[in-house]
Amino acid sequence: MKKRLALLAILLFAFVILPGIPPRAAGTEKECSWGAVTSYTDGLPIEATKVVYYNAFMDNAAMAVKTLNTWFKFPVTETGVVHYFTAPAELSTGEKSALSPPFAWTSPPGTVSTPLGCSVGDPVH
Repeated sequence: MKKRLALLAILLFAFVILPGIPPRAAGTEKECSWGAVTSYTDGLPIEATKVVYYNAFMDNAAMAVKTLNTWFKFPVTETGVVHYFTAPAELSTGEKSALSPPFAWTSPPGTVSTPLGCSVGDPVH
């Protein structure tokens, strides 16, 4: 009798309870960050009276629009997928930078950096 109850409990877990448990996501949440823009392309500093905003894109989708942050968080739901990040800067006076070169990141492994200072890793904000 005890063996039958144990077998019934195992079957109940395997066919009723276990399928109802959602699978874990490939990652969870990561953060893309970059260095603040402090100068013009000619090297002159941006005036203190001007505010620098950022528009950040992941795979051509807007992730942060006219933000002061130099980072944004994004969900990682699949492994082995290459994502592309890019961002222009915009001054409070309306002047806009060119789009930054795309930064490619494959999910997961974790933190990856480029010479441009963009990186992707676990959230710190």
